[in-house]
Amino acid sequence: MVLGTSGGGWGGLEKHTLELARALARTEQICLIADAVYAGRFDGDIEFIPINMRRSRYNPLLWLGLRGAINRWKPDVVHGQGSKAAALLTNQPSRGKAHSVATIHSLKSGAVTYAALEAVIAVSGAVANRIDHHEVHLIYNGIERAASRSSHPELGAKARLRGANEALVVGVGRLEQVKGWEVLLHAWNPSWPAKLAIIGDGSQRASLEQLIARRGLKERVFLPGHSTEV
Repeated sequence: MVLGTSGGGWGGLEKHTLELARALARTEQICLIADAVYAGRFDGDIEFIPINMRRSRYNPLLWLGLRGAINRWKPDVVHGQGSKAAALLTNQPSRGKAHSVATIHSLKSGAVTYAALEAVIAVSGAVANRIDHHEVHLIYNGIERAASRSSHPELGAKARLRGANEALVVGVGRLEQVKGWEVLLHAWNPSWPAKLAIIGDGSQRASLEQLIARRGLKERVFLPGHSTEV
């Protein structure tokens, strides 16, 4: 597996990569090639090879580092996680006999052709429709089954979520522009018999709170904050 992110943040892409690697490590040999900042996040059953992912995806030194890591491991399958990892694998002229696949989690700009890869996985229909490739598979992100179903008392106290005869709709994710929460808030009708809670935090919190107020949704839509017990 190749993880292309470099900022040290821990969002959905990184969490998905960890959970998928853990699951595969039960039956397969798994090696993760990623920036050194993530070394402490992955279990002992997953071999970790650090390379400097802070370099640009167009940097030949990054290509050479990735090629050396792949050649050292001689994998059966190389799986890139994210657009940068996919682009790096596309630019690799030789991956030995390894099959190649990439999972594209989001496309912030124009779609990129990944013709050199055997298959591409999209995590949503919107992403799948923008990928120019002959073998695109739509596979939604999975989540690990929780060991126990614990309660989160702060959630109900902060948001007064569930009302009589009302549905509760929950969104989960960072409050960042790439998630498109403002699209949901513009579409949300205050007359609907439902309340909406968006669980997460991020740089857009203040602007989303302002949008909620402008649309008259303060009694219908809530931002309870980050939770590890979704």
